[in-house]
Amino acid sequence: MESTRRLERINDASDRMRRGESIRSVVRYLRSVPRDEPVEGAGASAPGGGRGRFREPHPLLTYPAPGADGAAPSRQVHSARLQSVRPARKERAVMGVLTLLRTGKGPMDGWIARAYDQGVQAAFRDVFPALVEDLVAGLQGIRRGLDVGCGPGQFTILAAERLPETEVWGIDLAPTMIELARRHAAESPAADRLHFEVADVATLPFPEGHFDAVISSGSIKHWPDQEQALREIHRVLGPGGRAFIGEMNRLAPAAAIAVQRKRLRHWLFRLIYPRVFTKAMTPDEARRVFAASPFGAPISERMLLDGIFWLFEARKSGSLGPRTA
Repeated sequence: MESTRRLERINDASDRMRRGESIRSVVRYLRSVPRDEPVEGAGASAPGGGRGRFREPHPLLTYPAPGADGAAPSRQVHSARLQSVRPARKERAVMGVLTLLRTGKGPMDGWIARAYDQGVQAAFRDVFPALVEDLVAGLQGIRRGLDVGCGPGQFTILAAERLPETEVWGIDLAPTMIELARRHAAESPAADRLHFEVADVATLPFPEGHFDAVISSGSIKHWPDQEQALREIHRVLGPGGRAFIGEMNRLAPAAAIAVQRKRLRHWLFRLIYPRVFTKAMTPDEARRVFAASPFGAPISERMLLDGIFWLFEARKSGSLGPRTA
């Protein structure tokens, strides 16, 4: 468990940001937590060793292989190689965290993706089964489904397990997310029907009419051109295909946000969670995007989790054809 002192600092940092304190000042405040204070998951289980649960192993930490002449490079050479990579990597990591702290959105790759997998996805794992059951109730027997912005794939995998006749694909822009999704899928009884690829929703790498259903949860706020993304989703759906798009509600009640925030298991995402809603979408904004897309107005709308999440269903005109391999 995280210590009480660390949790108090996290809440204090969130309050400081709401009062307009600079990102630099808030990060400096968080770094002032004593290093010997216990942190959940720290220790030998951390990937790549070290204290942090989500510390990512560096590709150059392994001592270099011998050269063509059979002689191993000197330790000085190896050290120089490490020093040439560390500053750039550190800068990317810092910028990623600062972007998340400032906007509630940002690059979800590397250690941030691993933190998301453990600290956010795991926190809502008990909610996913009910959401999946609700979604797949009318999808039994479909041939192929797609999850856009699948992240580490836990929702995608549950959907595949509930649809035993369906091949399911998941796409995400972050390579680490796809790596995690493939790792989770390998442990699923639906492993043979699960496929994960790095891809962009604006240019989906699938032929026209390839899928019977497309789902996307919490991803649309990250799409630079939402209308183009919906056009691509519409293109890859067959006649009568259904799209289920869900996102955080920017107008969600503060009390509901506070309840869900307590479920999160990583300090960074607990800190930025309220900011995620400031960059999310309202149902009205989503309706306008759908209306401008080939789908037109959604055929159904639902509010879930006490109003913090909306779920729209849209349908491509026509009717599903006969099932083929």
